[in-house]
Amino acid sequence: QDHTTGAMWHEISQSAAYIDWFSLYPYAYRHTDISPSYLAAMGNIWRSSGDRALLETSWPSLQEAWRFCLDHLDRQDGLLVIPADQSGANEDKADRTEKELPLEMAWVAGAESLSELAAARGNQALSEEARHYADHARASLSKFWDADRSYYFEGLLTGGRPFKQQM
Repeated sequence: QDHTTGAMWHEISQSAAYIDWFSLYPYAYRHTDISPSYLAAMGNIWRSSGDRALLETSWPSLQEAWRFCLDHLDRQDGLLVIPADQSGANEDKADRTEKELPLEMAWVAGAESLSELAAARGNQALSEEARHYADHARASLSKFWDADRSYYFEGLLTGGRPFKQQM
């Protein structure tokens, strides 16, 4: 995890010990969807194990991942924005989206999980905040629906224009 931004790493070669992976290559923190996915994964682990020691040990990292998500949030619609130097799930530069359905679904799941994890730690204020963000984002997922063709499309380009690739 990049402790200055809260971003979770995405890709690191198994040979990372032999090269200056973080300085020479742009891939480690390229994906905006990894931090909310981490929150969702930790929620799954909590629900299946109830491992309080893991929750307590992981809490600082979970808070940093949460901060990363909030730093990339569009407050108008509650969706995450993919910065120009990052990707969501789609790595194709030609299909550069600013918001992307798989990312937003990970964001909703991550916010719901953080709400549950915060409640488990007795932090009701954070639990309610995270639930609010999840509900706001979920309500905005309709932006990805193409009513004329009856399908969800992949993403939104700059300015909210639909990228009509079918999901």
